[in-house]
Amino acid sequence: MWKTLASTVLTTGLLTLTAPMASAAEGHCTYRQLAPKLRTWHRVCQMPATPQTCRELVSELKERVEYGEGDCPAKGAIELCVIGTSKLYIYQGDAQDLVKGCEMMHGASRPDLIPKT
Repeated sequence: MWKTLASTVLTTGLLTLTAPMASAAEGHCTYRQLAPKLRTWHRVCQMPATPQTCRELVSELKERVEYGEGDCPAKGAIELCVIGTSKLYIYQGDAQDLVKGCEMMHGASRPDLIPKT
């Protein structure tokens, strides 16, 4: 299990993403992420996760953080950012801004890997 949570945080003006840098889980975290400059919230899911890593995500920019078993829901996802062994499914936002944000986190934008529902 995780002893500490190593994370990368990026604020793109659209949204701030936090991605665990290690993998030792079989679940996911869903939450609402605040995009301060746009004054709006976006639905995000990241995996892998444990109940503990989900609890560590809670901040003033993230609310309604919940742990779930298995993979992130694919239905409605518009972006998938792969960072090492972590995956961030994003369900709202401008696709171009989300791609830029993913690249800034040294991730790969891979919407083609979102399972078809």
